[in-house]
Amino acid sequence: MAANVFSNKKDIYGIQLIDSKENSQVVVDVPTGNWGITWIDPGSGLVLGKSKTNHLEKNLT
Repeated sequence: MAANVFSNKKDIYGIQLIDSKENSQVVVDVPTGNWGITWIDPGSGLVLGKSKTNHLEKNLT
């Protein structure tokens, strides 16, 4: 699996996963706090899902 990542290094992160498998995991070093996560199909632009997390550790999986 490969990934393309872009960020403003504060509160916006975009991650494109390439050739990922169903149970793949990505670990992202982000500031602690409340985060909204949106899964988007890059081909169609459709939102596939949304979730929120109260992130208390350094790495978000």
